Amino acid sequence: MSEMISESPSQPPNSAGGSRPALVQASAAGHRSRLYDLFDVGWAKIRTAGLELLYSYSTLLFVRSGLIGSVLLFCSFLNLNLGIAGILSWLTAISFSSLLGIRKGDPVRIICEYNALIVGFSIGFLFRFSFLSLLLVTGASALTVLVSCTLYSLLSKNLRLPVLNLPFLICSTIIYLASIRYSSLFVDSFYIYSRLLNLNALPACVQGLLRSLGILIFMPYDICGILILAGLLVFSRIAFFAAVLSYYLGTTAVALLTGSFTNAYSNLYCFNFILTGMAIAAVFLVPSRRSYLFALLGVLLSVFVLDAASVVWIHFGVPVFTLPFNLVVLLLVYVLIQTGYPEITLSIKSSPEASLSNYLNFARRFDRVFPRPFLPFSGRWTVY
Repeated sequence: MSEMISESPSQPPNSAGGSRPALVQASAAGHRSRLYDLFDVGWAKIRTAGLELLYSYSTLLFVRSGLIGSVLLFCSFLNLNLGIAGILSWLTAISFSSLLGIRKGDPVRIICEYNALIVGFSIGFLFRFSFLSLLLVTGASALTVLVSCTLYSLLSKNLRLPVLNLPFLICSTIIYLASIRYSSLFVDSFYIYSRLLNLNALPACVQGLLRSLGILIFMPYDICGILILAGLLVFSRIAFFAAVLSYYLGTTAVALLTGSFTNAYSNLYCFNFILTGMAIAAVFLVPSRRSYLFALLGVLLSVFVLDAASVVWIHFGVPVFTLPFNLVVLLLVYVLIQTGYPEITLSIKSSPEASLSNYLNFARRFDRVFPRPFLPFSGRWTVY
């Protein structure tokens, strides 16, 4: 028995102590792995939020592009006051939308985000950043979300019409009217920006175009207009051509009616012509010769709406904003839908070129004579 006990294998005295470093190393490796996973998840969320922000910026020009969004983001932060107000308004819209249960990727959330962004620009453009202006931005952004959701239900679901930036128009008008009574808000100074960001050597006709493009993000300066115009030229030539053609057609009509080209080019509200032409010729109608004719008609109509609205709005000391653009585009698109116009863009893609390619591809595969397969369908079909 004693021999058996003496010959029985015994546990090495350092076995317990030797396993402890291995356990510590495994624990440290697992801890590092969890940290890496958390970092990857955090970075993915930051990247997703950044792209969502850039896409909200680019939607102001009817495209979905990180390039255009980056250009507009950079231009907005040339005026730090305006850039911060826009970002805070966008963040408030996201938070309030999530609180209301609006999920990411929902069309109405996209409408809320880019409209809140412009509302923030309109406040940051006029008022110096302070606690009171921050309170104004937060309230205006929440109001924009509510108005966007309501208009989306009324227009998109019932009438099949785009909401455009009607929420911005309504909410910014309300805020500007209300701010007349708010004496504690400080108006920002514009002189320093016009001195640094304008190129006075440019002809008036070129300056007018550039500043009208810049005012789309409340930065009516030549440098901003050059950057935006260059971004449009690189990303979408259809949108670029529509913007330039619409501006000069509208300003020519204004100049002929008023008798002064100088006043026409200095009128910053002429940016409505750019938005109207781009929306009709390149976005909501399939780009074609006919869509450009409709765009030219829309621009001419917006000239009359702009002048009429200016007469009324000037008594309240409130800008016209985008009233001509919204009114003319909604009326024209609605009438074309009711009359069965065949070249309405049913699926708006990231650029006018992509929308045109999608339309042509569908039209060549399924013409108007043969039936078009839409799910659900019965029978046996061969899909090519």
